[in-house]
Amino acid sequence: MADASDARTPPATPAGAPAGDGDFGLRWPGRDSAFAQADAPAAGRLVLDRATSVRPATARHTFVEGENLAVLRLLAADLAGTVALIYLDPPYNTGQAMTYRDRFHAGPADRGRHAPWLSLMAPRLVLARRLLRDDGLLLVSIDDHEVAHLRLLLDEIYGEQAFLGTFVWRRRTGALDAVRNLSADHEYVLCYTKAAGRLAGEPRSFNGYANPDGDPRGPWIADNLSANKPGGDTHYAITDPDTGHEYWPPRGRHWPYNPQTMARKIAEGRVLFPGRADGTPMLKRFQGEARRTQRPVSTWIASPRDPAPDDAEALTLVSGFTTEGTRALKRILGEKAFSYPKPVSLLRGLVQQASAGDDLVLDFFAGTATTAQAVLEANAADGAARRFCCVQQAEPVSGGSYPTIADVARERIRRVLPAGQGVRMYRFADR
Repeated sequence: MADASDARTPPATPAGAPAGDGDFGLRWPGRDSAFAQADAPAAGRLVLDRATSVRPATARHTFVEGENLAVLRLLAADLAGTVALIYLDPPYNTGQAMTYRDRFHAGPADRGRHAPWLSLMAPRLVLARRLLRDDGLLLVSIDDHEVAHLRLLLDEIYGEQAFLGTFVWRRRTGALDAVRNLSADHEYVLCYTKAAGRLAGEPRSFNGYANPDGDPRGPWIADNLSANKPGGDTHYAITDPDTGHEYWPPRGRHWPYNPQTMARKIAEGRVLFPGRADGTPMLKRFQGEARRTQRPVSTWIASPRDPAPDDAEALTLVSGFTTEGTRALKRILGEKAFSYPKPVSLLRGLVQQASAGDDLVLDFFAGTATTAQAVLEANAADGAARRFCCVQQAEPVSGGSYPTIADVARERIRRVLPAGQGVRMYRFADR
């Protein structure tokens, strides 16, 4: 296992004690005991379940049934620093009892809503950081109940500089549970890196760039020459040296350059004059001077009903609603085995942006194994050979053919696995 110093564990504070004068950070009853769980010795073992595995001898994918903190301690011993992407969809803290009830020492105040959830997440996020590569990414789905606390917790473990951004995903269109006429239709995906991770983006198409005049500076496009706001001496007339026509900026706008810079642009042939007195000059912008050759990824995740236009400056991921996830799982298993799993389209887009090649993708709150299916679909879409490792506790499911969520996940993986591929199915054993 990696050295404990790699955990970025915050300085110890006695459980339940108030923060000292000048201290800044997230404090809750049981905090120190929760962080200490990350350094508890690994115990137990993973036992291969040959009856449910598929082609285990050549399998590249892994599913583990077991309590994820115990499993993470085992994985950290073998996989530290090797995981490219960790996606998590932890239980949302809505004030109800949670299946994961870790042992930690706390006072009576721990009976509040936030402390148990934070104590659940803290050691798992520490171990997640140890598992990530330096250029690895952590993506965590969350809603309004704990997003603020989760940001503070991740800032402490990963460092504030590790925060890349927050994706916003519209998960539904209904509003049956609106509170005071406010409908919470969105959820979030927090994005952190261990050190040097980044999203893939998308190569710019440079549609519309051409070189009809054989300019030695290469392909170009006629772009807007005016600006919204004034900046110094930017409202003046410019003159076409060939026709003598004068042109002022469009009404309510200004030139982007002062007269000296504009004169240089005209002399360099970078200002395209319209040839008539009532036209508008344009800027000759060259492809070779583009500051970006990649389109960055927007933090807005659109629905299929309102995708971003192809010529948008940023790439917009597109995802269906939670109902898509429910319908997809029902199609795969032939019954409604679980309500509101994440839609595969949400995870597939994130997986493609945050991993490539034969990268390892880990999900230790795997639920119904949406991440596993997303990895397989991402591979089919871009020809990569990503591997998944999913961990899920045997939480009971009421009704249906599958006693636990782990049973649902196993069967889903078996049914969506491409022909010829395999998966090793393990169970955690205490001894």
